[in-house]
Amino acid sequence: MKRLHEKIRHVLIFLIIIIMCGSMTANISTAEGSGSNEIKVFLNGERLEFDVNPYIKNSRTLVPFRKIFEAFGLDVQWNPTNKTVLATGKTEISLKINDSTAYVNGTKKGLDAPPEITSSRTFVPLRFIGESIGAVVDWDGKTKTVTITYEDKIKDIGESVSLGDLNVSIDKVDIDYKAKTYLVTGKVNTDARDLYAYLYENPDKYVFANFDLLEKDGDYFNFECGRFRSLKIDKVNYIYIYDFTNGKKTKVAEYMIKN
Repeated sequence: MKRLHEKIRHVLIFLIIIIMCGSMTANISTAEGSGSNEIKVFLNGERLEFDVNPYIKNSRTLVPFRKIFEAFGLDVQWNPTNKTVLATGKTEISLKINDSTAYVNGTKKGLDAPPEITSSRTFVPLRFIGESIGAVVDWDGKTKTVTITYEDKIKDIGESVSLGDLNVSIDKVDIDYKAKTYLVTGKVNTDARDLYAYLYENPDKYVFANFDLLEKDGDYFNFECGRFRSLKIDKVNYIYIYDFTNGKKTKVAEYMIKN
């Protein structure tokens, strides 16, 4: 009888150890899974904290709408009647829940992942929002990290701008309104980008020209835009530099022209 009790006791101890080990393994797996599934979003090196976690759907990262729009300096409105989101500021973006069509400054755009309501919260596609206002959005699948680089400050002629690995400056703008000619010159650190300068009178009236690279000066190429082109607007109020590399239009910088 004593030996039987001993065997029973050993079996019970063995079962307890197995249960404890299994519980510890489950806890560790849960903790690791939770950490690895968390999506982190950084804007210009600063982490954006969301009260509801972003998630991935159709290979697109969706985030709570209000936080991301306000991080880009846009005012946001939610219309519960027709379930639309409207962000206004230097860029106007309109989206509708479960609608694959969006509007950016009045222009119709298609969405791979439309906005949706999850757990009573409205989520919007992060990359679309970022690139619509001219930000560079990068995704690291290993760490589940979104890195956004966004240059929003209006520059003066002569100031340089860095966006990702691109560095560029407009150093001089020559405009002859009587002769209807213009020439923009500056420096850029790469010859591997498809860059353009857009000269605006207003959002609907503008001219543009691609960067013509000249001689290299140290680590930079000199460039010019607009030589031998006609100025088909009455006044230049500001200049945007756009990057059209890989078929995507990204705003690199905005320069104010002091007339």
